[in-house]
Amino acid sequence: MKNTIIIFTFLMLLVLSGRSAKGQGAGQAPSSDLSTLALTDKAGSEQEQSQRGKSHIYQGRIVRGIEIDSSIAIPSEVVELLKKHLYNQPLFYRNLKSAISIFFRMGKIADVKVYIQDGYKGGIKLKFRLQPVTIIQEINIIDNDSLKTSRITRLLDLKAGDEYFQDQLNKKVAAIISLYQRKGLPNAKITVNTRFSHSKDQVVLYLHIQEGEPVKIGKIVFKGDIGVTHWRLREWLEVNEGDIFDKESIEERLENLEKYYLYAGYLTVKVNPIKSERITLGKGIKLQISVDAGYRYKIDLSGNAKMSKSLLLKVIKDALKDKRLDRYSLERIRDKLHLFYQRYGFWGVKISIGFIQDKKRRQRRVTFLVEEGRQMKLRSIRFKGNRILLSRYLMERAKERLEEFYYQDSILQQLD
Repeated sequence: MKNTIIIFTFLMLLVLSGRSAKGQGAGQAPSSDLSTLALTDKAGSEQEQSQRGKSHIYQGRIVRGIEIDSSIAIPSEVVELLKKHLYNQPLFYRNLKSAISIFFRMGKIADVKVYIQDGYKGGIKLKFRLQPVTIIQEINIIDNDSLKTSRITRLLDLKAGDEYFQDQLNKKVAAIISLYQRKGLPNAKITVNTRFSHSKDQVVLYLHIQEGEPVKIGKIVFKGDIGVTHWRLREWLEVNEGDIFDKESIEERLENLEKYYLYAGYLTVKVNPIKSERITLGKGIKLQISVDAGYRYKIDLSGNAKMSKSLLLKVIKDALKDKRLDRYSLERIRDKLHLFYQRYGFWGVKISIGFIQDKKRRQRRVTFLVEEGRQMKLRSIRFKGNRILLSRYLMERAKERLEEFYYQDSILQQLD
């Protein structure tokens, strides 16, 4: 009999891989009941070839022998249960599926391969080759000069004691390389070496990192209505020619750049995403930063005779909180000022908003016009209809709440 391996069509339709369900649940390796079904001759040698058309001839053949090839100990009760499902039974899809599931219920098996030996005692012999779950014993990250080990470890999302799956590790390594590219190291390479234990149930990982030469910024170009001088913009951006093209860091600084504009009064500023391209002559990256600063706003106050301007401007600044200026934010500022006055006893305060625009200087002045009115002091509180709670108790609770609301204790001094 020639040495052949026949992949059974009816079983391959059942499953494509025999990885454990646990691995799939963790987003690691795909799960099913069988990875490979092969045919060997009596001598046990194997030679792969495609003979799917002959797969039907072994359905219903009697199983006369069972062999388990495993580097870990298999409990006797598992062996007995396996014999119950298969020994001296015809080989069919359902009983083989049940037999394979027995191994996975042990919780220590990552993959099962089934081989068939024909002509064994007038029937067939099944050989189960078990691959145990491999546990990561140790992870070593080597030659990572530009990225901290803690940063790589977080992205790797693996630690000692986790199950090892090659596909999962490959995806994590690709993510680390992508990060290196964003950090200005486009030629970074990672070589993964593994050292398995004799039983293949433990592995030590070595990640050798070759960072390569960094790409640097050769030229910085500002586009659009930047509103301020190039010198000021460079100071805010904190990026210069000759710096490493760290895209991640530059994007973070663009967010800070927008805050600087807001602090300077450019409350409708728009900072566009960076554009980069290789410089044809010479080395490095040409970095293009586009900014539409818009009008510069100056916020002012008028009519505030009893409240200091600096105190009210602080309220306005807190109400903005690095947000863009629009109709809703102006209304929010007005409401904050109104509440602020009330907490000092100015219950009749009125606040309106006025605009003055200087197109030549591209400036807009926003003025909050305040009519303060009289400062009111609370002299008495009366309760009616309180049959269950005493007025004295209600007065104590009311004073507590009023003391929390009002900023000035003198407003409540005459309260009886």
